[in-house]
Amino acid sequence: MMLALLFLHACTGDTGESTSYSGTFIQLDFSAAEEITDEAWIEIDGVRFTHYIDFVKAYEGDYSLPASRSVWMDMENFVDPHTIALTLATRLDMLAQSETHEIRSGNNVKASHDLLLYGQSTVRLSGEDGARFTVQTSPAYPVPIEILED
Repeated sequence: MMLALLFLHACTGDTGESTSYSGTFIQLDFSAAEEITDEAWIEIDGVRFTHYIDFVKAYEGDYSLPASRSVWMDMENFVDPHTIALTLATRLDMLAQSETHEIRSGNNVKASHDLLLYGQSTVRLSGEDGARFTVQTSPAYPVPIEILED
C-alpha cells in the first residue's frame, strides 16, 4: 500500500514541464500569485517575458518583468503584485504599438486596462479581432491563469 501511494505521488508531482493555455480571452490573476521567482517566465503569443529579482534587469528591457522580490545594491524589497501586473500590461501595449517588434506573431494580444487591472492586479488578455493565442509558462509558474473564452 505504501509503495502504491509513493508511486501515485511521483506521478502527480511537478513534472518540470511548462504549461500552455490557448484561447481568445485569458485572465492572469497576479493578486493570487505565490512568490514569482528569479527567471520564471511567461510567454504570450510567442513573446517571452522573464521575471528578474535584480532591479536593473527587471526594468531595463522590453521583455523583462520584476519578480516578487527585488534586489538593488544591498537592499531587498517585496514587489507588489500590482506592479508586476501593470508592468506586463504596459510591456504588451508597447510591443503592440512598436513598428520594429520583429518577433511578434501575426496576432496582436492586448491587455485590458480596466478596473480588474488597476484594482485587483488581474490582467485580461484578448487576441486582436477575436484571434486565438497561446500563453505558456515556466514550470510551476505561480500566477493563476484562466481561459475565459476558448
